[in-house]
Amino acid sequence: MNVAEKPSVARTISEILSNRSANKISSLSMYNPIFNFDYKIAETSYKMKFTSLTGHLMAFEFAKENEKWKLETIKNLFSAEISKEIIDGSENIASTIKELAK
Repeated sequence: MNVAEKPSVARTISEILSNRSANKISSLSMYNPIFNFDYKIAETSYKMKFTSLTGHLMAFEFAKENEKWKLETIKNLFSAEISKEIIDGSENIASTIKELAK
């Protein structure tokens, strides 16, 4: 599985690697299709899947007690707990990537 930063990059790389034979299929996200193609590396053939993101997928935040840190407490941030969440509107892209990763 490969994931590009933008849909146009996924399409272009897939076209190049597949010699324009990639099969485009829909994903759960209407803006991020999946490109399938065979690719050979050192005499071994692989079934490639290529999709993309559109913007950031995850948000990372410090816990409430670290939100209003000061310069003298910055060293505490290195060991502080960080939460991560899928950004609203990116759930379909996240689901597609999870499914492709299986």
